[in-house]
Amino acid sequence: WRPAKLFWAVASVLLAVALVEFAVLKMTVPAWLAQGAHHRVESLLDGLAWVGRDSAMARAQLGYVLAEADRLEDAARAFARSGALTPDADTFGELAKLEFQLGFVDSAEATIHRAVELAPRRSDVLSLAGEIALQLGHIESARSYFERALELNPNWAAAKTGLSEVERRSARPAPL
Repeated sequence: WRPAKLFWAVASVLLAVALVEFAVLKMTVPAWLAQGAHHRVESLLDGLAWVGRDSAMARAQLGYVLAEADRLEDAARAFARSGALTPDADTFGELAKLEFQLGFVDSAEATIHRAVELAPRRSDVLSLAGEIALQLGHIESARSYFERALELNPNWAAAKTGLSEVERRSARPAPL
C-alpha cells in the first residue's frame, strides 16, 4: 500500500501546483496587471519560477505593462526573462527597443540580431533591425535589412521609409 499512497500523494501535489499555476496565470496575473499591481505580479511570477513554473507569456505581458507605465528598466528585465524562458522574435524586438532607449546600444544590437535569427523572413523584425542599425550609424547594414524586408513584403511602409532615409544619408557629402 505504501507505493500507492506515495503515488497518490505526489499526484495530488502536482495537481494542486497545476491548478494554482492555471489560476495565477489566467486570472490573477491579468487582473493585477489591469490594476497596476506590477510588484505583486513580479513576486507571483518569481514564486512560480521557484517551483519551476515560470511563464514567458506572463513575463512578456508584464513587460508591455511596465513599458507603458514608463518603467523601462523593469520592462527590459521582464522581456529579458521572457526571452530566456522562450526565445521569441517579438520579445527580443521589444527588448532591443528598450535597450536602445536606455542607452545599451551594444546589447540592443545583439538582441535584435537574435530576433532576426529567430525570424529571418519577417518584414517587421527586419525593419526594426534596420531602424536600430540606422540609428547606430550602420548605414549599409540598415540598407541590407530594409531591402530584405522589402523583398519579403514590397508594401512594407516602415522598410520603404527606412530605405529612403538610408538613401538620403548616403547621398550626403562626407564631412571634411
